[in-house]
Amino acid sequence: MLWTTDTRLRVTTVAGGGLAAVDIAPSSTVSLSLTVVLGTDTPSSGAVDAHARALHGQPALFEYDRRSRSYLAHVQPLSDPHGVIVGTIGLAIDVTERKQAEEALRQSEEQFRIALRGSPVIVFSQDTELRHTWIYNPVSGFTPGSIIGKTDEEIHIPEDAAILTAIKRRVLQTGTGTRQEVRLAPNGEVGYYDLAIEPLRGPTGEIVGVTGAATDVTERKRAEEEVARREAQLAEAQRLAHAGSWERDVATGRLTWSDELYRIFGLTPQEIPASFEAFMEHIHPDDAARVRAISEAAVRSGESFNYQARILRPDGEVRHYHSRGTVLRDASGRPCRLVGVVQDATERLRAEEARALRRERQARLDGMLFAVRELASRVTRSLAALPQGGDGRGPGSTAPSSQDEAIDAAAALSRVLDDIGAPAPDPFRIAGPVRPAAR
Repeated sequence: MLWTTDTRLRVTTVAGGGLAAVDIAPSSTVSLSLTVVLGTDTPSSGAVDAHARALHGQPALFEYDRRSRSYLAHVQPLSDPHGVIVGTIGLAIDVTERKQAEEALRQSEEQFRIALRGSPVIVFSQDTELRHTWIYNPVSGFTPGSIIGKTDEEIHIPEDAAILTAIKRRVLQTGTGTRQEVRLAPNGEVGYYDLAIEPLRGPTGEIVGVTGAATDVTERKRAEEEVARREAQLAEAQRLAHAGSWERDVATGRLTWSDELYRIFGLTPQEIPASFEAFMEHIHPDDAARVRAISEAAVRSGESFNYQARILRPDGEVRHYHSRGTVLRDASGRPCRLVGVVQDATERLRAEEARALRRERQARLDGMLFAVRELASRVTRSLAALPQGGDGRGPGSTAPSSQDEAIDAAAALSRVLDDIGAPAPDPFRIAGPVRPAAR
């Protein structure tokens, strides 16, 4: 809308579609007060003040609202051909959409600031010389004022500055963004940051700098390192104890094995995809039905389990294992995962059976030695009973000969000694390796 006024701020002419917004017909505006036409009925309003300044030769700007619309007006002096100020001339532009966009931007920036307040995310922009032009939420120990206008070399230690500059220079040269994790010590304390850098482009698409975000992931990184350290300790403990761990997803049947569990089964870690059926394929055929029943019963009942069975390794070797497990439930109380440990019990069982065998052999030896002592006593008595120069039997005598008894006792003693020297049976000897059943 365009208008002119006299020195008393009475409207002399009006033109433009803006009049429709104020419900005033162009023919009815002449001689009306400026405050009536613009809807600013306060004499001390910005509109009146701007026109007053224009009457004194000073162009002025003011904003006003009318019927939910916003206007930006420019007023300057109106002079006659002799240069004498005879009034004002003003031009108002509807800036409603711009004002709405500005308000939306303001709200968005406010939300952005609220979201980042107290967060570990740093956002910034730099020009083509990599001088900071803007930064929000700088790392502790820094303020925006201490960073803006400076390069990374002026802010960070040389090692950190070299890392950051190389990344940003590459983005400037290639026009392609990048994201990577960097290790920095901006305030003397080592930290880890997830750094994302993108090219910053001008109105015509030219690269005018870089913009980026750095998220402090130090706590996450340290937690990951701690988890990795504990996993390494667990793996070493499992290796030393010949014990492996596993976890089974009830819904999918997917099984996760530790490296040591693979080795117990005679496999290279991650050699095969772990699953319950793959696990069952390595159970001894005579134990498979029992092991499957135990697992299925645990899922149904939700109770822990504890059993011993045999593994049939790919090379045909039979190994004994001991398994303990428990059932984990989801939020609704339904079994969702089974977790447990498997320990190679072969050497323990062999040791236990060897001890039992030694006890049995010792008992046999004790019995045999007792018999030897008895036989030796008989032989001694029989020899002592032999008559001097004869056998002690008269004609027709039926009494046993002491010499015969001695001979029999000596033969029995020989048999006992043979039994003592006989090798004991091997409880682990089998005719040959067990081979997997054909599938």
